[in-house]
Amino acid sequence: MDYLIIKAKAGDETALAYIQTESWKAAFKNILSEEILHKSTEITHITSMYKRLLDSGIGHGYILEVD
Repeated sequence: MDYLIIKAKAGDETALAYIQTESWKAAFKNILSEEILHKSTEITHITSMYKRLLDSGIGHGYILEVD
């Protein structure tokens, strides 16, 4: 199995948002109410947040790509 770790850059906001929202759904499904979890994992809002951060050069994120 091949893998690659890359530093997140502008344009990676969709991948980062997907990773965050799906991991939150799995991690918090038995902890938070469905309503709060849905509100906290709204993909459009999270994607916009990552776009602002990446476009501003704020933060240091990495993405693991697995073949």
